[in-house]
Formats: sequence, structure tokens, C-alpha cells
Amino acid sequence: MTTALLVKELKQNQEDFEFYPTTAEMIEAIKNDLDTAEIGSRITLFEIGAGDCRVNQAIADHLDAKSVRVDILAIEKAITHIKNFPRNVKFVGADFFETNLVAIKSSMVFCNPPYSEYECWMERILTQTNASVTYFVVPQRWQNNDAIKQALSESKMTAKVIFEGDFLEADRKARAKVQVVRVYKAQGLPKGQKFYIGSATSADVKSTLFDGFDEAKEINESHFDEAQELIATGGCIDSMVAFYNKDMDSLFESYNAMAKMDARVIKLLNVSKHTAIEAIKQEIKNLKNAYWSEFLNRYEPITRRLTKDSRKKLYEQVLDNAKEIDFTAKNCYAITMLVIDRANEYVDTQIKDLFVKHANSDNLKAYKSNQRVFEKGDYRYCHPFANDEIIKHYECSKLEYRLVCNWYMSRHSWEVSAAMYDVINDYRVVARSLGLGGCLVLNSQDDLSIGKKLVVKRMDFNVPQDENLFDITFYKKGTYHIRPSQEFALRLNIAIGKLFGWLHSAEQASHELDVDIEQVAPIFEKSNKIMFEQSTELLGIGFDGEAA
Repeated sequence: MTTALLVKELKQNQEDFEFYPTTAEMIEAIKNDLDTAEIGSRITLFEIGAGDCRVNQAIADHLDAKSVRVDILAIEKAITHIKNFPRNVKFVGADFFETNLVAIKSSMVFCNPPYSEYECWMERILTQTNASVTYFVVPQRWQNNDAIKQALSESKMTAKVIFEGDFLEADRKARAKVQVVRVYKAQGLPKGQKFYIGSATSADVKSTLFDGFDEAKEINESHFDEAQELIATGGCIDSMVAFYNKDMDSLFESYNAMAKMDARVIKLLNVSKHTAIEAIKQEIKNLKNAYWSEFLNRYEPITRRLTKDSRKKLYEQVLDNAKEIDFTAKNCYAITMLVIDRANEYVDTQIKDLFVKHANSDNLKAYKSNQRVFEKGDYRYCHPFANDEIIKHYECSKLEYRLVCNWYMSRHSWEVSAAMYDVINDYRVVARSLGLGGCLVLNSQDDLSIGKKLVVKRMDFNVPQDENLFDITFYKKGTYHIRPSQEFALRLNIAIGKLFGWLHSAEQASHELDVDIEQVAPIFEKSNKIMFEQSTELLGIGFDGEAA
């Protein structure tokens, strides 16, 4: 997409936050400057106001040619840009002023800020980040700004202008006269020695508590349970964020109280002050991860599009850096839109995974032209074989109308309900991707019990009456039985056959699946991919689009 078209789209979406892309000449100046540096084998580039990511991609490509691995983190406010982030860019925040910069570890920072407020952007970046080097593209008058001079002095950094130019011939023209400024640690650096860019570090500020975390632990005696209920019942994001902020404030108060406590009192309690403070800090780190994990696994606009396994993969791709992403309404909105935009990428995989999940001789029947007979117990439940082996073994086969599968049976009742819900939801997600839309409703949440047949109905205004999509029964022995409707099973078998290359026409599908061509033809011709609505009104975000 050209810059002109991108700017037009940004304006249409009311997201033109002074987007003036860095020019090729400016990027070249930075690349040439980096050639004079000594750079470690792996660094983290943090771009603040990433826009279309042309800068971070150019720098990453340049350093990759020098065998330097570059991890990229980015803050960006415009959803139009976020949805188009390259896969190697990790989103860490939507709003510059709401993002805890101190917590974000980086080796190098780049920022081409809005020139109407460049002073406060420069000052905040200089005082709250601790990268080895920072590059700014800012108006020439920055050198006369007292606040910026003070920030440079306090951070013991040196500024060097490496390029002067303008946007008169840029992709998006402007009259501003700008400089590309390198800010780096020159103190103690011998004359003529290269400046150094090493591994990622965060700012050394005592009040900062988010400098890394392990996997989320249980958040005890907090508002987390209430937030879970809100997420599960479709509550607005603002309320969830309010619970998060209350929990965070409470932990901060505990930390500050412990930090101020007299060492003699701590000694009387036979507790190490350092150990106690570190425990509180760890709990604070866990909090972000816990809320983001729950949000991704329970927020309906996300769970209706992705199966449990797909959400896990997406978490690893998008939110594996959750320790750096504050749980704010704007970030929830940005993450949700990113998930929706990428959801179609998972549709095919989700259908294939469902086939593999049921791949055993009891659940499959060979196509008419497939003369092989699957032996009883062959590749049976919990087989250790790789997916490719399973698919090859059971090629040219279809799912039966009654399926048996394993599931995780926990000793804890709440885990049982959650596991049952995840299994049921996975089938609903696949059904939607096959065009069986509408509201797919379980009779009642109270019906989630072992040994009882649960029915999921399809409620659609385009259908004369409600239809049973599937029924499912869970058993204590760790299996469940599911019976998809004939419509669901037919759509699923056609999609499986097309995805694996077993079915190439409606006529072949009709013959192999032993179903009338009149039923097969309209289904076969339709794509099994769907486009999702992206309206904020459907997301239950809890604030208007302007806030995003």
C-alpha cells in the first residue's frame, strides 16, 4: 500500500496521529551510523510510534546482514497500523503516555514523535528508558529546549546530530526542518572508540517493579475472581481494567510499606526484608500475565473465533511479552483487533487439528474408493505419532456421526467445568468457520456436569427454527462422546477433504461421502474462511472509538 493510500485510510478511521513517515535518507543515515558502532550478537529495538514499521524493518534487515539478531518491540496507537504489523514486531502498548517505559528492556530506541509535542516525548524517553543508544527524528529547535537539556544531563547521555533534512520530497510532504539525533552513553568512552549497543536493559529506577516475570501464579485475595466473572459474562473492558488497577494499587501499597519498614522490625519477624520485597514484586509481575491470560481465554470476541490451541499459539506470538503490556482499555482494544485480523489465518489449522484429534478407527470411515480397512485399535487414543503420520495413515477418510475423544479430567470441579467449556467452545469455533453462524447456545451453564448429555443449539434468524448443532456427554474415565448434526458433519468432512487435497470437486465429494450432489454442491463451492466484523460496538470494549 502506498503512503498516500495509507494516510487516506488513517484519516477515514480518524487515526492520523501526525503520521509523517521517516524518509529513506533518514533511515540510510541511521544505518550508516550503526556501521560505526560495536554491536552485540542479539539486541532489542524498541520503536515508539512505529507507524508502518518501515524503520524497524530496515534496521533489522541491515543488522541481520551483519549476523545480528534483532528483536523488535513497538508502541503504536493507530489500529490501522497495528493490524499490519509484520510478524517479527511485538506490540507492547497503544498509548505512549499510558505505557510503563521503565519496564521495557531494550538495547536501542527509535522515535519519530508527533512534532506538536516532541518535547515531552523526548524528555520522557530520555528519563524512562535505559537503552545503549536512542535515535530521534525531531525539529531542529530541540537543541534550545531546557527540559531536554536537563533530561540529557540527568541521564548522563550525549546527543549527536547525524543528519539534517526535511520532508519536502518525502512520501508525505511537510515543511518541518528536522534532525536525526543519536543519543548515547559517551561518558568514559575513549576518544575514537566505537559506541556500543549490547543486550536489552531497563531503566534503573527504584520504583519500577516490572522487570521480568515467571508464569502467572494464583492472585490471592484480590479482585481477580470478580474480573474473571466479568470477562466470562461479557462485561465491559473498563470494569475489568478497574479491577486490575485496584489489585495493582494494593500490591504497590504493600511494596511501599515493606520498603519503608524498619529493619529491626523485619528482623523481629524473622523475615528477610529483601525476600519479602522480592515476593511482592514477583506477585506484581504475575498480575499482568494473569489478567492477559484470562482475557485471551475468556473474552467472547476472541474465544468465538479461536480454539484453545489457537489462542495458545496466538498468546505466544502476540502476548508472550505480557510483562511489558499494561492491562488498559486501549491495549485490550488493540489486542482484540489484532486477534480478529489474524483469526482467519487459524481457520484451516483448526479444522485440520480437529480431524487429527479424532483420528482413530472408531471415529473414521474410509472413502468409497479407499479400499483399506482400519484395524480396531489402530492409532488409537493418545497415540504418540506426529500429525503428518496420522494424516497419512488415515488419508481419504471421513468422520463418523458419533465420535469418541479424550479430554483432561481434573480433580477440581472448577477445572472440570473450564475444560468442558473449552472442548465445547472448540466445536462451536469450527462450526462458525464452516458457515454455521448465528448464536450457538448451550442450554445452561448449570448443565456442565459429568455424565449428562449437553446440547448446543444453533439460533439463527435465517433459519425457521432452532437446530441442534451437536450434543456431547463427558465421562469420568476421561472421554467424551459427541454427535454432530448431519449438516455440521457434512460441512466438516467436505472442508477436511478439501484442505488435505482428498476432494477436488463437488461430484467427487458426493460420491466419496455418499451424499446427494444437491446437498454437497453449494457447500463445496463456498470457502471455509469467513471475514469477521471489526466494529467496536460488537466488542464490548466500554469506550468510544476516539479513546482507541
